[in-house]
Amino acid sequence: MDKAIEIGELEALITWLHEDVYETLKDTNDKVATAQYEKVFNSTSLLKEILIMSESNKNYI
Repeated sequence: MDKAIEIGELEALITWLHEDVYETLKDTNDKVATAQYEKVFNSTSLLKEILIMSESNKNYI
């Protein structure tokens, strides 16, 4: 079984997505790919919030 992703790793992924992938998509002016990217970006952002809440709950208990 793979190791669970940690918040720091997810933040690095989100940064990479935004800085590299999104900028490249903007340069290509591909509307469909940009829309798909935005869905992925929003999903990873939501995942980050879930992980933060999960970590917060672990620290609280």
